[in-house]
Amino acid sequence: MVQPLVEALKDYNAGTLCDPVLRTVLAGRKTPVGRAGVGTAGRGLHAAPEGKVLVTECLVALMDSTADDALLKTLNLDLLMHSRSDDARLCFFALACVTALWNTHGGKLLAFASETATFIAECSEDEHDMVVRETLRLKAAMESVAGNIAGL
Repeated sequence: MVQPLVEALKDYNAGTLCDPVLRTVLAGRKTPVGRAGVGTAGRGLHAAPEGKVLVTECLVALMDSTADDALLKTLNLDLLMHSRSDDARLCFFALACVTALWNTHGGKLLAFASETATFIAECSEDEHDMVVRETLRLKAAMESVAGNIAGL
């Protein structure tokens, strides 16, 4: 289950994702400007937060159902790698997913605190305010489990 999700995120990041529903969920968009009959002219693109919530809940449930350290590490690291995306929305969403995982299953992720701290340090210097804010949320979630991460 993790590998198809990771591949979908990679395809989205590369701009080659073919599934329009999945692309809509990952991009957080519903309908393009001026789509006939929808009345969207002048309002731009609309967010689809329910899709993001579902993806996040699936990731939390996946982590809940596994005790395999290799899978936990892969899930954490693969999501964190998306925080390096040039697309601030994807970066934000990846950080939000990791934050949810740390809030819910921080004890399982404790062994990966130092590698997570590296991404927190990188993202805290991002040019997009929303990414920096989500990074601070991740830092707080992680520190609630691992303690102060300044020395990691």
